[in-house]
Amino acid sequence: MKVRGGDVKYFALAGREMDIANEAELTIIPGGFTNESLPTGNGRQHVNKRQSLPGIDDVQISVDEVRDDVGHIRSVSNSTEAVPCTMITASDTTYVGSVFIEGEYNHNTGNGTCSFAVRGENFGKI
Repeated sequence: MKVRGGDVKYFALAGREMDIANEAELTIIPGGFTNESLPTGNGRQHVNKRQSLPGIDDVQISVDEVRDDVGHIRSVSNSTEAVPCTMITASDTTYVGSVFIEGEYNHNTGNGTCSFAVRGENFGKI
């Protein structure tokens, strides 16, 4: 039987392997174009196409305080250059590329996790 979903087996960002939180459900964004449909005044449709960068949403790592994982995420977020990212899924599908952290990253001290999203023009499945 072919694996259709499951945990992420490996995740590394900027050269550091990080533990994905047990409850995490990462969303892979394939990139391409998104469509925004708007009605016109005469009842027809107008479509705007916007380019969308590939990446991963809802990355949630289990924070290792000793290694200062949150500090590492902060450094990546503050970086002015894209950093390498590798992810291997339960089905042994590998995604690689250079990415930036998109938006804010959030450290939840209650459950010891940090969540963020990454995007990069060359991120994808190999």
